[in-house]
Amino acid sequence: QKTAYEMERGLVGSEMCIRDRRKREEEAIKWKEAGENLQQKSAKRLNEYKDNARVKKLLAEKKKEVQKLKEQRTALKAEAKDKETAAFQSKIDQLLRKQAELSEILVHREKLITQLEINK
Repeated sequence: QKTAYEMERGLVGSEMCIRDRRKREEEAIKWKEAGENLQQKSAKRLNEYKDNARVKKLLAEKKKEVQKLKEQRTALKAEAKDKETAAFQSKIDQLLRKQAELSEILVHREKLITQLEINK
């Protein structure tokens, strides 16, 4: 034996309203669930986007830090090279002074030898 809900052709007035109301309620529940799922997905994507934005911001900051470190390294290399050049120049100056002293000594020696030969 079929119920009134199963005999759709024979439904009348209030029975049809009951049937249609249940269908509308079921659809409303599905739409509500779909809306909640969409809201959850949207919230999740928004959080992911915020996380990605934070990561991008941190990455940009780290790139700036790396650039500053590279600039500092370049400056330190230049400074070290300048110091090495200065130290090398200082050694050259010392050697030139010693060479000049030795030249003076040789000139003085030659004068002494010449005087000794004259005095003999």
